[in-house]
Amino acid sequence: MLLGLSVVVGLYVRALNASSDRWHAAPGFGNRFLVGLVPVWVLGLAVAIDLLERRLAGLVRGVAFRWSVLAAAVALAVVWTLGLIFQWGSGLVPRREAVDFRRVARQQFTAVPQRALAMVKRALGAPQAPASDEVRP
Repeated sequence: MLLGLSVVVGLYVRALNASSDRWHAAPGFGNRFLVGLVPVWVLGLAVAIDLLERRLAGLVRGVAFRWSVLAAAVALAVVWTLGLIFQWGSGLVPRREAVDFRRVARQQFTAVPQRALAMVKRALGAPQAPASDEVRP
């Protein structure tokens, strides 16, 4: 029932947005046309978590452990999304060219941690190593 409702609402929003010719939809990370569907997705996520919890109940006895596994999965999804946002904001993802998702996934594990750590260090006032083209005294 909820899945059918989600599909109907999603198709309605997509059709409504597709009929608009007044917004040029400049390049952006993600589809801003679908932001209005977030409440529907949250309901779907809640149903999915409930179903996973019930399936885990048959495999694992401890309620706390089951919820820890589910919380870790949600936290992983949040961290992944924050990494994508960081890539977009720091220019690691091209603004107007095609996006190579293998490169984006690789950068999640290589460039994002390095650049995020450097950004945190700068924000906390840690001394920075001079750039290679700077004159050293």
